Amino acid sequence: MTISQLRCRVNALKHRFARELAIIQARRVAEAVADHWQRSNPPDTPQVIRRFTDARIRSNSYGNLAEYLDESRRKDEIPYPDVMVCNLLRYAWNHRYDELFRWDLPPQEPRHDCPNLPAWV
Repeated sequence: MTISQLRCRVNALKHRFARELAIIQARRVAEAVADHWQRSNPPDTPQVIRRFTDARIRSNSYGNLAEYLDESRRKDEIPYPDVMVCNLLRYAWNHRYDELFRWDLPPQEPRHDCPNLPAWV
């Protein structure tokens, strides 16, 4: 198999699982936001949205996420990461993706036996 064929296969897999990968990436950011959320001094909504955009998560529903964050701030609650992801990526509400929210994500550090690959590979 040539490198070109291998790249084509990898790109096909990325395209096939693009939604799942987007949910996992958004969940990582959402969990980081929820972990650093302080009730006494919650982050501004544009700061949170900026974290998602810096992670290159594309969405046309940042308004839904902003409403949820503002509601959490009004109620003095810590936002749930899975609800943040579902408000950001509307297709994540589909029950087909429930398994992606049910389990802990693997760490992103590289494994010792293969240092060039991330841990989830």
